[in-house]
Amino acid sequence: MNGIKNGEVLSERKVIDCIQRGINPYEDYDAYLANAENPNLRFVISNTTEAGISYNPKDNLEDAPQASFPVN
Repeated sequence: MNGIKNGEVLSERKVIDCIQRGINPYEDYDAYLANAENPNLRFVISNTTEAGISYNPKDNLEDAPQASFPVN
């Protein structure tokens, strides 16, 4: 992680070892949606910001994923 904390330049590295699974919704959209039914799921992490989300009037609920779904 690089940034500024309390006016000082920060450069830190942390090992995250608790991730059990990653799903690419472009490759396995059904598995991506099935996670919503998992009672053990506690956290969902996304690197998408509001800049990556946009309205597309051509989107349909049947699209998997929708055209406006943020791209990697």
